[in-house]
Amino acid sequence: MAGVEHFRVLVAEMSALQLDAEARSLEADPRRAPNATLLRELLESGRLEVRSAPLAGWTPDFSVFSGPGGPTAVLVGLHWFERPYAHRGPAFGALFTEEAARLAARRHDEVWERAHDVGPAVWNILTKARTKCRAASALG
Repeated sequence: MAGVEHFRVLVAEMSALQLDAEARSLEADPRRAPNATLLRELLESGRLEVRSAPLAGWTPDFSVFSGPGGPTAVLVGLHWFERPYAHRGPAFGALFTEEAARLAARRHDEVWERAHDVGPAVWNILTKARTKCRAASALG
């Protein structure tokens, strides 16, 4: 992670209630609480930006990886990095290199420009979850 300079996460939808529940769950687990801290710090530093584009109409998920010279690779397909996966079937993905990465980066940029910045809301929810968990543990 130290070598990654910037993340732009674009989601189709985000539920504040679900994020709050997940953030509280992270904060309540001493092994996972550092993950919430890392997310808050990435948002605070500007290294992580999060936008929501509920009507963008893209599928499947994709991630574009870029270096100093521009896009170098694109991962297309399911983006579940934890098990169990959200469904019972296999999670397929494909990795493509520069030409496809440039096309995907252009599509990402188009959707990004029309999307809503939800980073401040995500940071606020993460921060409130930390405060609520600390208050609850102080009460015993």
